[in-house]
Amino acid sequence: MSDGSPLVAAMAAFTLLGGLLGERALLRWRPRAYFRVGFPLGMEPVPIPAVPVAIKGKTSQVHWERDGDEIIYWAEATERKAPMGLHGQVTLVRTTRNVHLDVIWAPPWTPMIAAIWLAGLGAARGEAALTAPISIVLVVGLLVLYRQSAVQIAAELRYSLGTA
Repeated sequence: MSDGSPLVAAMAAFTLLGGLLGERALLRWRPRAYFRVGFPLGMEPVPIPAVPVAIKGKTSQVHWERDGDEIIYWAEATERKAPMGLHGQVTLVRTTRNVHLDVIWAPPWTPMIAAIWLAGLGAARGEAALTAPISIVLVVGLLVLYRQSAVQIAAELRYSLGTA
């Protein structure tokens, strides 16, 4: 396959689309391991008085589901109030006085991997000066956007769990 080949472009598009559809399926099936991989929020919401009784719930931006002391949350693709693919986990840490919320958030991984792949491919071809800055802007932009939404969602989850 030569440079600029339509087949290469079609394969890249198919891989990206397949990755996004795969992630959407993971959000639907909700395997716990997928929700555990992410970034710490970097701040802790105000503790809640007790462990919530509800097993499932919904805020204005995300749905959540509790299993013991772990709560997974995800942005529902059909509602699009939070950025598509945002997901994560909240661990309930019990103390004698209240329950702390340890929040992990994650963006969809496919665009992040694609940006890193672009930088690697550019470096392999001697075009890192072009592809690396593009990749960095994509990754940093996605992380900033999704983290801002994760902070808002953490506040909503805190309120929702505190009243559940």
